[in-house]
Amino acid sequence: MRERLIELEIEKEEQEKQLNMLKQLRQKERSEAHKALDLVKQEGQKQTDTVRQDMEVRIEKQVNMIEHLLADKQELSAKIEELLETVKARDKALERQKKVVDDRLQVELKRNKDAWVAAERVRKEKWEKEKIHEIRAQTVKGLEPEI
Repeated sequence: MRERLIELEIEKEEQEKQLNMLKQLRQKERSEAHKALDLVKQEGQKQTDTVRQDMEVRIEKQVNMIEHLLADKQELSAKIEELLETVKARDKALERQKKVVDDRLQVELKRNKDAWVAAERVRKEKWEKEKIHEIRAQTVKGLEPEI
């Protein structure tokens, strides 16, 4: 029995050694897992920082581009306003010229119409005189045999 007790004690000691070794192994695995986790966290943080910096650079470029585009748009809007003012001024000048030309044409048309009416009156009077003279001549010719 003593032997059995000794054997049991030896087994117990061996089991305790195995348990201690397993505990040490488990502690070592935990430690390695924490180290690996820390490394992963550090890598993740580095990648996050890299991505953040890249995004900040991209955003800065886009903001600069937007500001440049807005400045260009303002310049173009100012140019358009200037051109519109120029076009309006030219339209007004053309409208004035058109009115002057229309007035001149109206005056010239009236003058030509008056001249045509006067010429037509003279031509009509001349025609009437010729017809009267012709009718008289024919009447005289027609009456000659009777005279």
